[in-house]
Parts: sequence; structure tokens; C-alpha cells
Amino acid sequence: MIYLDHNATTPPDRAAVEAVRETLTVEWGNPSSIHSVGERARMVVERARDQVATLVGCQRGSVIFTSGGTESCHLALWSCLASDPRRQRIVTSRVEHSAVREVVRAHEARGGAVEWLEVDRCGRVDLEQVTTALSRHDDVALVSVQWANSETGVIQDVAAIGRICRGRGIPFHVDAVQWAGKGAVDLGSLPIDLLSISAHKFYGPKGAGALIAAPSTVVRALLVGGPQERGRRGGTEAVPAIAGLGVAADLASKWLCGEGVRGVLAVAAMRDAFEDRITRAVAGSLVIAGGVTRTFNTSLISFPGLEASALVVALSRRGVCASAGAACSSGSLEPSPALLAMGVAREAAHGAVRFSFGRAADEALANDAADRVISVVGKMASLGGSPP
Repeated sequence: MIYLDHNATTPPDRAAVEAVRETLTVEWGNPSSIHSVGERARMVVERARDQVATLVGCQRGSVIFTSGGTESCHLALWSCLASDPRRQRIVTSRVEHSAVREVVRAHEARGGAVEWLEVDRCGRVDLEQVTTALSRHDDVALVSVQWANSETGVIQDVAAIGRICRGRGIPFHVDAVQWAGKGAVDLGSLPIDLLSISAHKFYGPKGAGALIAAPSTVVRALLVGGPQERGRRGGTEAVPAIAGLGVAADLASKWLCGEGVRGVLAVAAMRDAFEDRITRAVAGSLVIAGGVTRTFNTSLISFPGLEASALVVALSRRGVCASAGAACSSGSLEPSPALLAMGVAREAAHGAVRFSFGRAADEALANDAADRVISVVGKMASLGGSPP
């Protein structure tokens, strides 16, 4: 099997799995209990907090543990809306992940104000639009823009957007779920107020994530209950998942500072060769957003005339695991909203398949995968789009 769906989820590292197992069987106490068993569980949680803080370059007290990226994004957005009843406008882009996009739509459905930022044909946010939106409105609760797109891999200039927000005193939330663990994050030097991450995107367990809040940012609990996470997220901490998140964050930090420097370049070059091999062999195929800076592992290739979901099924039969765009929307027959916002033709969007490589991908794997893709696409085209 060739697994090329790392943007949907990564296989958990053995060390992260062992941390989860040990916490389930050994350090199983309630971290809120003040006896020795509880204290040991608390130490696991706080060690993980330190590890996450190191990964993103923040103070340990800024880390709020959640169940994953979706909850982190919800907590960021609803908290900002709850901060000031006079500021109820969200500014966001049309290429956001559904974890943000659906919160914004829910707010809009309730009568809330939304400023949708358009993007260019490569999916990049226009900085002038950000400036104009914040200059035109005095009721903006926050700006929310993703760091990297899950489908195309396109990277936004979050530093520049953050400076615009900081200059006007507007909170800035960044969905970094597809960036954390793939690229460097140093919140100490970036104008970002809230940042969302998820463990299973960088070889940790599902069910664990974090919202990182700048020291000056007040976070109002979305889940109310006990005083956990300094009153910012109620409920007993999921210690095993948090332990796995911490180990995965530690491994990602070490990778980014060590072999990852060369690994990023190597996988990016391999990804480019993979794309070139396929587009040369398959007439009409094209790489979406291939001409701009993307996350090193991500490739979105359109095969116009074919249905992406059918192609993904056929590829799976040939031992290649890929995705019809974002995994969260793969069950939909509608084209990706992000691709349509980029101006991608509906036929091309319908035929877009995402291939996302892992850290350990090599040239032999990429060549084998490309050959299988070329073979499957050729057979489907000869059968009128039906899976072979």
C-alpha cells in the first residue's frame, strides 16, 4: 500500500502510541486530583504543555488543550465573538477549512456580519482586501485565516496579515492545522493572537489538539464545567491523547530543527517530479496552484472529465490511498468551495485528487505511485470515467 493522504491524517509515531498506552495503563489518574496518582497524571499533562509550547514558540501558559483542530477553531472564533457585543463581524477567506467556514456560516445564519475575503487564482488572500475590510468596519471581532490550505497546500502570508490586524487592534486567529509540524512556528515573533493545531496531522493521536492564545488574549470557555485549562476549557483532560500530542510535538520540533531541514527540500523535489511525471503522461491533467509556494508534501492534480471520488476508489484498489480534496468533504458530490473560490472550472474541480506525502517519502515510492496513477487514469478514461 502507498499511503498518500497525510493531510487527512498521519500514521501515529510509535513513541506517541507508547505514550498513549503508558498513560492509559500506568498514569491513569485524574489530573485534577491532589493525591499522588492525580499528581503523576498532572505531570504528564504539563510535560505535554511544555512540548507543544516548544513546537510553536510560545509560553507554556498559552497552550489550551482541546479535542482537536475543529474544537480549537470553534473556541477561537466563538470566544472572540463573546468578548464584545459591539464587535460581531468576522473577516475570513473563502478558502478556509470547514472547521472555520461552517462556524462563520452558522454565525451568518444567525444574523451575524461576515466579510468574505476573495482570493486570487492560486488561492492567496489579497492583503489590500484585509486592509480595506478593517478600515471600512469598526465592528470586527476577529480575522481568521488559515496558514496552509489542506487541499492545495498554498501558504498564506500570515505575518503580513497579522501586522495589519495588530495595527488596528483586531484579534487574529490562524488555523495552523496543516502547518504545525511541517514548518517552523515562532509565536514570540509573529503578530498572531490565536493559533489552532491538531495532533493527528503530525504523527500524533486523533482526539487531541490545542488552541494557543497570546498572553494578552482572553479566551472564554466554549465548554463550561470545571476549572480545567485555567477556566478556558472545562472537562477532565484526556491525558492519554494529550501525552501522545506532547510526544508528537517533541518529535516534530526535533525533526524541524534537524533532518527536516533537508527532508522538506527532498520531499518537495520528489513531489514536483511526481507531478511532472503524471502531467506529462496524462493529457489534460494539471496541477492546481502549482506555481506558488505550497507545503512541501501537497499535490492537487486535476483530471478533467473524471470524477475524483471514483478515481480515489480505483486508486485504492491499486494500492494508492489519496483523497478527493479535503477528507472532510470527500463524501460530497459538490466541488470544493475553496477550488471554486479560486476560479477553478467546475469540471476541473470535480476531477481534483489530492496526494499528500509523508516525511519519509522517497523517489522510488513517488515513481511507483505516479505509474499507478497514470495506469488507473488511462483505464478510467478508456471506460468513459468508470472505475476499472
